[in-house]
Amino acid sequence: MTQGIFSSDESKNVVIVVLSRGFLAKYGLKIDHHFTLTYFYTATYHQPELNMSVYNQLFIAFFLMLTTHTYAQSDTSAVVEDTVPPKGKFFMKVPDTEPEKTSEDFMKEAVVHFDGGRYAQAVSLLDEAIKINEYPQLTDILYYYRANANAKLGKQEAAIQDYNEAIAKTAVKSHYYYHRAYAHYENEDYENAENDFRTYMAMEGESADIYMKLGFLKQKESDLRGAIKSFSKAIEFNPKLAEAYYLRGGIFLQVLLRDKGCQDMKIAADLGHEKAASQYTIYCGKK
Repeated sequence: MTQGIFSSDESKNVVIVVLSRGFLAKYGLKIDHHFTLTYFYTATYHQPELNMSVYNQLFIAFFLMLTTHTYAQSDTSAVVEDTVPPKGKFFMKVPDTEPEKTSEDFMKEAVVHFDGGRYAQAVSLLDEAIKINEYPQLTDILYYYRANANAKLGKQEAAIQDYNEAIAKTAVKSHYYYHRAYAHYENEDYENAENDFRTYMAMEGESADIYMKLGFLKQKESDLRGAIKSFSKAIEFNPKLAEAYYLRGGIFLQVLLRDKGCQDMKIAADLGHEKAASQYTIYCGKK
């Protein structure tokens, strides 16, 4: 096949016809995309300056790439001889498709959903992340995030299992124990909740916050002496913690230690506790 087969005018007509058929095929009008490539090749062969034709070659190439076909696999037997691409015309290499998502990609998406309160979507994405995770350093983090999302959904057993997996991977992250303690508490497993809070305290040091939580757990277990002790320790770390005085004062009043109870209620009221003033009035008279 040579370019001399067509006269100048005939060449222009071929270009127009071929480009037209190419556009029709490009937009899906019942012409095979593999033939479309041939039409575009022919157009550029007869009139190489057609930049638009070159552009459309690339467009169709990209389409073929997405549909996992190649020009070499197509059946071009029905194409007339003069439309076969001339020797030496090569197809430009098209970049590979977008790489598959990694576990880190899924994790980042999950965090966005978690922050938006879409906890079920976060769990689903973290399921995928854990399934394909190729980064050992991410393993505990993925389980931890999924545990938090399950806890938000009220699935405490699932949350605890994931916290267990996270802690099994690395036992040095204190906040894993802290959040597992909450899950145990919601699951009414007060003993394990206390154990986790104490583990957290051993790692991070004593604080009013932890002693408040321990006092509340002791109260749930009806260990009133232990609760008073924990609330007293919380007050040591934060003498202006109104809630600690209020809760300790309530226990004192419960066990008929009226003077101590009224004293704590008054302090709590003075510190601005919203319920302390009314409780003081009920049990101790006017403030």
